[in-house]
Amino acid sequence: MQKDVFRFSPAQIVLLGNFFLVGSVAGNWLGGHAVDRFGTRKVFLLCHILYGLILLFMLARHWMPWGLFLHAGICSLVFSFIASVAGIAVTSEVMALIPAANKSLSTAVSMSLISLAVALSQVFVSRSLSWNIFSEKWEAAGRAFSAYDSLLLLFAVLILLMLAAIGLVPKIVKTAQRIPGGIYPRV
Repeated sequence: MQKDVFRFSPAQIVLLGNFFLVGSVAGNWLGGHAVDRFGTRKVFLLCHILYGLILLFMLARHWMPWGLFLHAGICSLVFSFIASVAGIAVTSEVMALIPAANKSLSTAVSMSLISLAVALSQVFVSRSLSWNIFSEKWEAAGRAFSAYDSLLLLFAVLILLMLAAIGLVPKIVKTAQRIPGGIYPRV
């Protein structure tokens, strides 16, 4: 989107990648504290609400008083922050769910399935763009949008609709255990 629609220069794209990196580092730092304080379920739910909202915020770029580059930077920073916090919550939940026997195998299978889901969504995005499933250009509220915007809108709506499914996930009652010799002091 940055290259094809926004026509950003390579330097601008690299700078946005740095915003993404800063958001990821901050999200990993604060994500652990948020999971410890509020629990994985609440953090996971909040992150998914924010996923949908930040995708919709990206679509609102035409109406923002600041420039497109700043808007894309804010969206990159916040999205990567949310993704890192959600990653901490997912990892914490997986660690709480895996059985004591065969921890390595069960962790590897769980993380492989998560990676498979990410890869399949990336295949869907690339194929839908190459097969022109979505209209190249469309208008709404007097503003022009692209096929990339269609994907953002689709994912935002699906994420917000799937929040109901999170209510079906059982709450883990087992308390989290600290890693022996970890960096956090025992309380």
